[in-house]
Amino acid sequence: MKRCEKCFGEYDESIAAGVCPFCGYIQGEQQDDPRYLPIGSILHDRYIIGGVVGAGGFGITYKAWDNKYNICKAIKEYFQQGVVNRIPGDTDVFVAAPKRQAEFEYGKERLIEEARIVAKFQSPSIVRVDDFFEENGTSYMVMEFLDYETMEDFLIHQKRPLTEDEAVNIGVRLCEALDEIHHAGVIHRDISPDNIFVGKDGSVKIIDFGSARLSKEDTDSRLIVLKPGYAPPEQYEKIDPENDLQQAWTDIYALGATLYVAVTGKVPAESTDRKSDFDAHTDRVCYPREINQNIPEYLSNTIMTAMAINIHERFQNAAQMKEALLQKREVLPVEAVRKKKKKRRAVGIAAGIAVVMLLAGVFAANLVKNKKEVVLEPATISVWYSLSSDESIAAEKENALQAIYDALYDGDQFANVEIVMRGIAEGSYREELNKAYASGSMPTVFESIQPDDEYMKAAQNLKELAGMPDTEKCKFQTAFENYIENGTKMPTAFNVPVVYINTEVVTDSANLKSVAGMDDLLALCGGELKYKPMSVQNGLQSVYAEIFPEFSGFASKMGTVKEFVEGKTAVCFGDTSVYFQIRDALPGKFSMITLDMRDIPCQYANCWSMSASEGAEKTAAETFLAYLLSNNAQDIYYLQGGNPGLPMNAAALEGYDDVRKQFEQVIASCDAYTFQ
Repeated sequence: MKRCEKCFGEYDESIAAGVCPFCGYIQGEQQDDPRYLPIGSILHDRYIIGGVVGAGGFGITYKAWDNKYNICKAIKEYFQQGVVNRIPGDTDVFVAAPKRQAEFEYGKERLIEEARIVAKFQSPSIVRVDDFFEENGTSYMVMEFLDYETMEDFLIHQKRPLTEDEAVNIGVRLCEALDEIHHAGVIHRDISPDNIFVGKDGSVKIIDFGSARLSKEDTDSRLIVLKPGYAPPEQYEKIDPENDLQQAWTDIYALGATLYVAVTGKVPAESTDRKSDFDAHTDRVCYPREINQNIPEYLSNTIMTAMAINIHERFQNAAQMKEALLQKREVLPVEAVRKKKKKRRAVGIAAGIAVVMLLAGVFAANLVKNKKEVVLEPATISVWYSLSSDESIAAEKENALQAIYDALYDGDQFANVEIVMRGIAEGSYREELNKAYASGSMPTVFESIQPDDEYMKAAQNLKELAGMPDTEKCKFQTAFENYIENGTKMPTAFNVPVVYINTEVVTDSANLKSVAGMDDLLALCGGELKYKPMSVQNGLQSVYAEIFPEFSGFASKMGTVKEFVEGKTAVCFGDTSVYFQIRDALPGKFSMITLDMRDIPCQYANCWSMSASEGAEKTAAETFLAYLLSNNAQDIYYLQGGNPGLPMNAAALEGYDDVRKQFEQVIASCDAYTFQ
């Protein structure tokens, strides 16, 4: 048998007579374009270059053979057209225009950075990156080879639009992939049918992160290729670090446009043209259902909501869009939502047109009266919060708080209140607050990280929060009220002690849902503790010493989560606050087990305080804090976002295990939780 040098298919040479029956390659032929790497070139002492499968303005993608694993791979070579060139038959690239050397170096380094980030993704709907390196004067990224076709080609070959089931299936998978991408602080910025691969089984893969914004600080747009019809209006604007409009919703627009094409066969009008329509209260893009009657209303509305010109009218993240596709979230036509908002805001000026409403009698009078009670008095409040040094964690928190901020202004209550949000790096957060206290310029509302710090002397009593509507919907209501009755900190979440098992280390663990003592621990660990047995986190030594009295000196046995995820410990005694850290490090390779105790001591978390002591500022601050406990705010922060902590709101907590199945037993054990 002979393996084709171009496509790597195996065939009987005696029958094929030197011509590959799969791709028609004749041995000895070379690439069509002299700029391409010669067939048979070897990269990284491992990869044999075959035929070209794609080429664009910034790169060439080859089919390659991996000699180490005897499998096909796809290799992307950074090759900036018009900037670099290659002597025919040679492998090295050179910059043809020396003045653009720096530009080329930037792109070369960026491909490596792109590879590093994409390699961390676990979603089956994101192309897998296996390797990356520099060679031949440029950089390379090695990916899984996909025997797929682009969605663009898929739709052409089908000669029909997607059905409802097909569109929902693809849409949900892409939402799940985008959710992981956005949680990593990355924005793809080039979602379109030619960057989505579709398999014969209906599976999908997002490819080509060449235009991606890889971090919050990444404001360079040199490598972005805008696609008319798919790029939202904010992508045509220069990124403003102070008012960043390119967020998760940027990819949501592009995904909506992609699904629009998939169900209608028509590319939507350019977003910049639609923006001028928006100002004139029209839209040249009609609903998909008007083109394809087989598309149900919910799917049509979902696609148009994703494609809303106003970023605040779009789904704010991929999780919201997924819920809409699965019909777990009601989606009205964009125009209807806009009218409802306008109607709500119009009521806010009722007092100014009271003369007109006199004909409505008592009803009008009561309406104005009630509105006066709801709308807050004019005030300005500043809100400070801490941001992790981990960019993805910081981005998660920033996005959630921005969404909560936007939600506050969807109604009229804060119409007269200006909220100034400020995120501060965790390394300097305490210092900044202490400085503010010393200078008498404390923020109105702030995250209270360290209870004994100097700045907490400015924190006011929060007992009046206990009677506010949103706080009355908290779980563990009595314990919560006792906590804030004479306190200066309001928790928005709580954490539960749990046992984590590294299933890569403990491969024969029993299927237990709770741990009551040493026998259960031994059962989980296959009958004996072959590895350092524990890693104790968050000051929980006394809790675990009670349930495992056989272990003495817990303090001396303290380990770290790092040791646990590295396989140095079989068990981690911690709490739910480290769940995301463990999940990201050991995806699908750990189990989380609750404690079997009559009273499980839990800890409140993610606390906030206020410095305002009187007047409109105090009222606004209290209302803001109470809103953080509302179902909507907690849903945004803890369910839609990946922020650590279990929500305090009873409704949000009830739905938490629907979002994260691993917490099913944690939620089921709530009746045993106690708070100090």
